[in-house]
Amino acid sequence: MNGLGCDIMFFSYLCRHILTLNLSFMSATIIKSDAKGITVQVFIPIPEGKDNMGMLERETLIQQGVNQAGLLATEYALSQFDADGHPITVDKKKLTSKGQVSKTYP
Repeated sequence: MNGLGCDIMFFSYLCRHILTLNLSFMSATIIKSDAKGITVQVFIPIPEGKDNMGMLERETLIQQGVNQAGLLATEYALSQFDADGHPITVDKKKLTSKGQVSKTYP
C-alpha cells in the first residue's frame, strides 16, 4: 500500500476515536478581565496512567482545550467592537444596529 493509503487509513482511525471521546468535562472560562487583558482558565480531562488512552488522544484533548480558550478570547475581543444599539453617522448617513443578537453557528 502506498503512503497516501496509509495516511487515509490513519486519518479515518483518528476521526473515529476523536468522535468517541467524552468532552463534556472540558471547559474554558474567563476568570478575570481588566484594561490590560483577560485571564482564561482551561480544564482538560487527561486521565492518569498509560492504559486509558494513547498520547495522540491526549494531544487531541489538549488541542481542543486550547481551541476553546482561543474561542473565548476571540469572542471577548470581538465584543469590544460590537455596537451597543445606538445609531452612528458615517458620511452623513445614519446607520443603526439591531444590537447584540444571539446567533448559533454549526
